[in-house]
Amino acid sequence: MTIAPRQGIFISEIDYQGQLKVIQSRREIERLIVAQAVRCANDAERKQMSGLIEALESVKLDHNMESYMRVHFKLTSVVGDASRNSYAAEFYAMLQTLARRFLYFHQERHSDLRNCQKITFTS
Repeated sequence: MTIAPRQGIFISEIDYQGQLKVIQSRREIERLIVAQAVRCANDAERKQMSGLIEALESVKLDHNMESYMRVHFKLTSVVGDASRNSYAAEFYAMLQTLARRFLYFHQERHSDLRNCQKITFTS
């Protein structure tokens, strides 16, 4: 976002080269976060993650991008907390936000959410 005094707030354009770097970075940090969450999550967090994964799969069938993003945001937060690495979790959350913005921008082209990757956690 750019704030221009007496002119308004302007949303920045999507930088496609930058988005590729976001995807590359997110992939690596996601491996770390998920691996740590699998090892460190307590029973309540595991139950919450399982419920959110089920909700995510259900929302995909509804083709509701807004609901999908809300559930995905919550799952990102729970996985980050369960990883017990606040630094990596904060970076992961930022990258996920950028990725969701890109998906939302292109939701017409990618309206079938059933093609989104299935999430699984194993211990």
